[in-house]
Amino acid sequence: MEGIAVINDDVYIDGEKVPKGQRDYKSRKSGKTYEIIRDKNGNVAVREK
Repeated sequence: MEGIAVINDDVYIDGEKVPKGQRDYKSRKSGKTYEIIRDKNGNVAVREK
């Protein structure tokens, strides 16, 4: 799987699950770096840096 998926407050980037406490994530597959922002209401935003 390629790309970003958010399923029930879990974030997957290029098929790998990102730990909940992690704010920055670099994909091993594409080499792109992403910023993950979570709020206390359970909302998640992901953007490429």
